[in-house]
Formats: sequence, structure tokens, C-alpha cells
Amino acid sequence: MHDLTDSSLTTAAAIGWFYLATNAMRVFTYLPQIVAVWRSTDGARAVSLFTWGSWLVCNGSAILYGAVVVHDLFFVLIASVNFCGCTCVTLITLQRRLQWRRAQQRGDGLPRQTVAPQALQAAHPPVLVAHPLRSPARRPDEDGGSHCKHRLAC
Repeated sequence: MHDLTDSSLTTAAAIGWFYLATNAMRVFTYLPQIVAVWRSTDGARAVSLFTWGSWLVCNGSAILYGAVVVHDLFFVLIASVNFCGCTCVTLITLQRRLQWRRAQQRGDGLPRQTVAPQALQAAHPPVLVAHPLRSPARRPDEDGGSHCKHRLAC
């Protein structure tokens, strides 16, 4: 077995703390998603159950890997917290989808989420209006180069 140098231990410790910090922050990133899915009235259609379900399976496999292969309680705890976050989002999404489908089958339908008018304006390009003095069949330079004589402004 190889002896680890001080620099190797320092690097490993830095990576360990980085792993802890990034995964601790990751816990807080679940909260906005959980709130958004919880408030959803359209069956949480924007949430990919396939994606969240795959993350759930990956975190489950990380728990097994940490417990059985590397025997690292710290690793298992972090994977477990992430597993719980993915489970919350996935289960709440499933619940919202089932509620929405039942409402659709009954015909009463839950109100769909609406988009603010400002968002609609930004999402659609402006309507282009034809120039009143320009014939749509002619290009501006088709009149022999003197494209200013029939217009008020050039």
C-alpha cells in the first residue's frame, strides 16, 4: 500500500469539504421546486417525472454504494438527503398529475396557471405593419435607384 503524502491528504480533505458544501447547497435547491410543484394547478406538466425519477434511482444507488462498497456513513447521509429531496418532488408531482387527471375526467378541470400579460408580450414578436407608402409587391430599390421620390422620409 502506498503512503499518502501531506499534499494528498490536503487535496482529499479539500475535495471532501467541497463535496459537503455543494451537496449542502443542493438541499436548498429542492425547496423552490417542491413549492412550485405543490402550488401547481395544471398537473405539474412542466416537471419531468422521468428526470426526477432517474435522479431518485441514482441517489438510491449512491446510498447502496456508500453503505456496501465504500462503507462511508458521511457519503450515505448526503446521498440519503438527496434521495429524500428527489422523492419529495417526484411524489408531489405524481400527486398533482393524478389530481389533475381526475379533475379532467370529471370535467370540472382545475384552473390552469396563467401567464402574466408582460410575459406574453415578451414571448411573442411584435406585429409588423406594412409601410403605407410602399407597395408590398415592390422592393424599395426597384424604382431605378431613386427610392426616395415616392416616400416622405428616406
